[in-house]
Amino acid sequence: MLSQARTSGSRLPGSWCWTSKSLPVPRPRRRARCPRPAIRAAGAGERRRPGRPVSAPGVQPERRHPCKHPNSTGRRASLTSCDSTSTKDAPQATSLPLRTLFAQPGCRLGVFVPAGLNAAAAERRHLDGLAQAGAALFEVGLAHHTPFLDGPVIQNAYHRILQGGRVLDRTVSAVEHAAGLRPTVVMTYWEPVSRHSPERLAHLLADAGAAGVMVVDLPDGQAARWHDTARNAGLHTPHLIPRTIPDASLPNAVTGASGWLYAPASTATTGYQGPLDIQPLAALIQRLRAASPLPVVSGVGISTPALAARVAPLVDAVVIGTPIVRALASDPGRAPALAASFAQALRAAPLTKTSA
Repeated sequence: MLSQARTSGSRLPGSWCWTSKSLPVPRPRRRARCPRPAIRAAGAGERRRPGRPVSAPGVQPERRHPCKHPNSTGRRASLTSCDSTSTKDAPQATSLPLRTLFAQPGCRLGVFVPAGLNAAAAERRHLDGLAQAGAALFEVGLAHHTPFLDGPVIQNAYHRILQGGRVLDRTVSAVEHAAGLRPTVVMTYWEPVSRHSPERLAHLLADAGAAGVMVVDLPDGQAARWHDTARNAGLHTPHLIPRTIPDASLPNAVTGASGWLYAPASTATTGYQGPLDIQPLAALIQRLRAASPLPVVSGVGISTPALAARVAPLVDAVVIGTPIVRALASDPGRAPALAASFAQALRAAPLTKTSA
């Protein structure tokens, strides 16, 4: 019979328990087993394995072995005899859904969600609803106290998140759930990356299932370090390319980019609700396609489904942020219907990606 407390002597090292006579008895160790690959799509509201998105509209799900992907704790699954993949190669699997997504015809809907805006359980429900409404990819925002490229709605959301504390933990949790639904890229500024350590942050987000991280104000002097760090972690590094960039600077601006190039639809901050000048946007996209084979994504100022339909023929994905964030902050129940209206507009748009 086992006793909870030892009766005499000092405890021996190793995995031991104590009998009533204080005799060490080794505990049997269970043999590690590799689970069978899960191929069933999870239902609404069900917690999904990070890095294993269910099918986006028009995208076939990939069958992958759970041993090669992060587990539900956010850490990489341990390598056993059934998996000969090295630890260095394991994170590369998280970027595969992004490449699969852009290999499909048509313009996809991306949805920006600031991590930690609502309680964790509610946030998971919101992500589930947005995915079911037509979001083909997620951008998850890591809150920053000076988001100078963002307008009042996202700034206020970030301030609310920062006041709640535990920002990085909540971001990793949001990424973990989002990545189980759709390919997920984290959007942030350099200051949080630098503060949390680029190496540590990259591996945390890769282990949570992120496909990439877009640092919108990446300093030139830190670009090589960040690209190497992200690549070693298995993360894509999308680049935001300003519309006003001169031709001479364009080759350097796209160097090191992977995943996509981001072409802002407006020169204003996020949340702009005025008309869009499509011709200058089309000219920028044409320059980007000449400079790089990467997909082109657009956002900023695409405030209505009608505007999304006008931009769709030019790009591979349209990302909407402020309309969704505004709903999530005040009336989250409206967010899925809003996303569905944008998704429908993109599905109805022509496929041409060469002219406005």
